[in-house]
Amino acid sequence: MGTQFVEQILIESNPKNFSDLLQVSGLSHGTDVWRNNAQQLIRNGICGIREVVGTRDSIMVYLIRMGVEPKIAFDITEFTRRGRAEALFTEELRRKVKACGVKDWYIDSCKKIKYLFPKAHAAAYVMSAIRICWYKLYRPLEYYAAYLTVRGGDIDMQTALGGANSAKNALKELRRKMSEDGKRTVKDEDNYTLLQIIAEMLCRGYEFLPVDLYKSDKTNFLIENGKIRLPFTSIKGIGENAAKALKEAASAGGYLSADEMMSHPGVTPSIIDALDACGALGSLPKTSQISLF
Repeated sequence: MGTQFVEQILIESNPKNFSDLLQVSGLSHGTDVWRNNAQQLIRNGICGIREVVGTRDSIMVYLIRMGVEPKIAFDITEFTRRGRAEALFTEELRRKVKACGVKDWYIDSCKKIKYLFPKAHAAAYVMSAIRICWYKLYRPLEYYAAYLTVRGGDIDMQTALGGANSAKNALKELRRKMSEDGKRTVKDEDNYTLLQIIAEMLCRGYEFLPVDLYKSDKTNFLIENGKIRLPFTSIKGIGENAAKALKEAASAGGYLSADEMMSHPGVTPSIIDALDACGALGSLPKTSQISLF
């Protein structure tokens, strides 16, 4: 539930339990279900998250509970989920449904919907989200290490190592840029989500460790002494093949110098330059030659 769209629904709807989260999942996956529909109803205090039309099944269950004939309740559900409720609701049908206590706002909400999510799908999504939430709360390092290993390919090492304020400032700058441009590319969205995760992790008191020639993995973010070690691929200019070469070279033994590193297959001068630029070489000498002076 980490997209900006769903976050906004969560903030405005204020869910309290699992069934409310099912509604949130339905609202976020349907078409014309949240915006200019349920959102306005909740904002205006007409109803809460539990009463709005969220999933297909909730319509039929609600209408039958209100006393609407099962066949009519089924037809309304089917027409609504397909975006055809406007054609179904004649004045006669409206009177029948209202006679059972169904409010005008509920009928009008059904008429606006173009597509409605099934409750079983919403349940599967929310169950997955709850499992992930458990790890984020109770196994945070494992969660962040796994998340970043899968989705942290574009991580900015300097931002990550700069601390919580650095991440928050980068997030603010990206938000400003997207607002000024008036458009959001897929890359912008991905970077925004990644920066959110990094800022969240750092604000919770967890830290990153810099790239280390011997301790870093090629692509995996590793847990080390209560912190997360950055992989070789977090360095700009080092892709998976170069990272693999560095890992294999490190596994072969210690380095005498940067020159000696380049004797290993796949380790090129440009890789050495990238390592040097971010300080990953540390005190490693540039050459194996011994000065006579």
